[in-house]
Amino acid sequence: IVIIGVVASASIDSNTWKLNNEGDGQQYRGGVREDSDISMRGIVIELQRYKFHCTEKVEVNPGTGREATKLSLFRIEELDA
Repeated sequence: IVIIGVVASASIDSNTWKLNNEGDGQQYRGGVREDSDISMRGIVIELQRYKFHCTEKVEVNPGTGREATKLSLFRIEELDA
């Protein structure tokens, strides 16, 4: 999955992020793929456009049966404003 937009928030400690997608106006959240060397350090919040390349995994909670989609970032591209 590819998401283009601006980062609303990012955590260096937990390597997580939230990105406002230009395509559908939705906010997506996720983490950094474990086998990736990407860090959220240096990410510009709300001023820089990015293209996030992510893997998407659907997990089912065994207790409730509810599905949750987990996004894992494996590549970042900075885009022109």
